[in-house]
Amino acid sequence: SLHIGFLWRLKRMVTKHIIILPYDEHWKQDFLKIKAELTNALGQLTIGIEHVGSTSVRDLSAKPIIDIDVVISLSSPTK
Repeated sequence: SLHIGFLWRLKRMVTKHIIILPYDEHWKQDFLKIKAELTNALGQLTIGIEHVGSTSVRDLSAKPIIDIDVVISLSSPTK
């Protein structure tokens, strides 16, 4: 059933091990590459793309996951 399938997927999403690494300069470069791809894909809809979370803080140990906030316009872009 749908309910059992949902619970099975939910159980799979539970993290059993968390990895924390020392700050890595590559995190900033990884973000910049992703930002460029998002900017290219979203075009004029993009208002802002920011690197957030622990990987954005220099010298802070963090989970090696790049967190990004993307702000887009709800109105149509002007030409």
